[in-house]
Amino acid sequence: MVILRRSLLLFLFLFAVKLATSQVLIALLFGDKLNSEKVQFGLSTGLNVTSINYFEGDPRVGANFGLYFNFRIHPKIWFSPSVMMLYPAGGSNLAPYPTGDSTLDVSLTDARVKRDLRYLSIPLMFRGYYYKGFYAELGPQVMYLSSATDKFQHDTEAGELRFDRNVEDQFNRLDAGLCLGMGYKVMRRDGMTFGARFYYGFVGLHQDPAAANYRNTIFTFHLGIPVGAKHKEAKKD
Repeated sequence: MVILRRSLLLFLFLFAVKLATSQVLIALLFGDKLNSEKVQFGLSTGLNVTSINYFEGDPRVGANFGLYFNFRIHPKIWFSPSVMMLYPAGGSNLAPYPTGDSTLDVSLTDARVKRDLRYLSIPLMFRGYYYKGFYAELGPQVMYLSSATDKFQHDTEAGELRFDRNVEDQFNRLDAGLCLGMGYKVMRRDGMTFGARFYYGFVGLHQDPAAANYRNTIFTFHLGIPVGAKHKEAKKD
């Protein structure tokens, strides 16, 4: 069952990567020629507020960045895939734990830990406009873990003590879940987009089956900036 689930996740991720790679190549080749009545392209940036389900600690805040496409499939319905190259997750203010070095553990007894997870994230959203520029959206999201680091920090009289521990081998590389959101588009066609999304992971973060309930929960606040829209309008004039 585990092998079947991982095979399905791998297939979904490879499919999403192929789609994402195609988007990036098209963007690089055609640039400002992409925006039209049926296709929109731009940059997406904002903030992630992330935590790990059932894990004691505080949310972590980090910047996100990527590319988006919008494809119209109905006057009020769009398919909106994104490729988020910078997509942080994890948590902060976690309790310290043994590192395997007894001398170091004594120094880190009162430290706090930030769990820094970095992903390549690909949301595949279906967006419906329901009132003027307001929309709601829903879709799957697949993510690939690029790095995982626990960052210990402790303030002492002698100064700040820092220790970074690579914990990639403790986490599953692939994550997948459901994403839903809402937002507002400033102008009907070529304007900026403001939105918020919530992601809940369906896959356990840790490779240890005993920690299967630990999953990503991520609030994303994003700004979509269309590329080439004003230039295109200027050429028409």
